[in-house]
Amino acid sequence: MVRVAFFCNHWMAVPSLFALKERGWLAGVVVPDKTNSIHANIRGVAEDWDIPFIVITEPVEYHTLSGWLNRINAGIAFVMTFPYKLPAEILSIPPAGFLNFHPGLLPKYRGIEPIFWQIYNQEEYGGITVHRMDPGFDSGPVLHMEKVPILPDDTYGLHLNKLSMAAQKAVIAVIDKLESDTGEMIFLPQEKTIVFHATRPAGTELMINWTIQDARQIQALVRAANPAFDGALVNLRGIPFHLLQVSVEENPDTVDKGIQPGTIICADREKGLKVMAMDGNIINIRIIKANEGVFTGDVFAACYCLKENEIFLSPF
Repeated sequence: MVRVAFFCNHWMAVPSLFALKERGWLAGVVVPDKTNSIHANIRGVAEDWDIPFIVITEPVEYHTLSGWLNRINAGIAFVMTFPYKLPAEILSIPPAGFLNFHPGLLPKYRGIEPIFWQIYNQEEYGGITVHRMDPGFDSGPVLHMEKVPILPDDTYGLHLNKLSMAAQKAVIAVIDKLESDTGEMIFLPQEKTIVFHATRPAGTELMINWTIQDARQIQALVRAANPAFDGALVNLRGIPFHLLQVSVEENPDTVDKGIQPGTIICADREKGLKVMAMDGNIINIRIIKANEGVFTGDVFAACYCLKENEIFLSPF
């Protein structure tokens, strides 16, 4: 039976961790030197199971990690949401190499933040791509893919939750390949196509620009930023706020389409908080976060005594 060294750093990996344990494949667990609750939970689970456990620092020390991998007799390594780049010498230690469970569809969405950009770009699918790790970045040949639909109301958090189960399914599929009669893993080179380098969004990428983003683009940004980036940033009365959930009302016949984008056209306890988008459609603010707390749009409008014709600005 092949023994798996599991490199992980996020609760997305927990269902896969249990699947490996149930199959009797878990040889050891590797986490980075980060302090958070999931790190502590993963370590606690490994200790309860009496599974070898190691914390590594960046840059990764070859002798420390290579010695540990050899001691646990790891035949293959699975990597999921692990933040440190591993030296090429490390990748060659397990006989079957390293497999990365990338939380996005390759080759288009390489990088550390595919979830945000797939939702932001209004893609129909995200997913888990299992590929062999090489010295490049998410560039190795592909073994397996689990596509996950991105539904119209999926936020970053909801899609990530679905990915955690897709990752477990992918882990089991890979195990089944290795436990088959041939034990053969067939890798396909990544297609040569346009690659979107999914870097971590920051600055203006997380801000709503009312003058150039239409209603659907604004909604996509809000979904992509919730909760991982605390929502999409807007400015009202010189104060920053974060939009966590909005809906779109298309082609409202009763609204003057010439109103400046970002203008509040309704601030009512019964009808809600509605804002004009640049394409003439309406953004209905459902949930908004302020320094004072998280509010539904109608309660926020009442608490802040908002009036029609006030303007949400782009916080540049």
